[in-house]
Amino acid sequence: MKDRHVQQKENAIPIRSWFSDPTDTCLLALLPFLDALRFASDVRSILSRNQQLQQVW
Repeated sequence: MKDRHVQQKENAIPIRSWFSDPTDTCLLALLPFLDALRFASDVRSILSRNQQLQQVW
């Protein structure tokens, strides 16, 4: 399952890798965006318009 996002790029939200970092807040910062995605009938159209996410998260 590793690197599954490579096969499904249009569905992926890239975030920085972390391992047991209790101070990591990447997913918390993404919550508002993820919450908004739940109303989309097709998230791919939204994700494709938000290519800058790759630099942010």
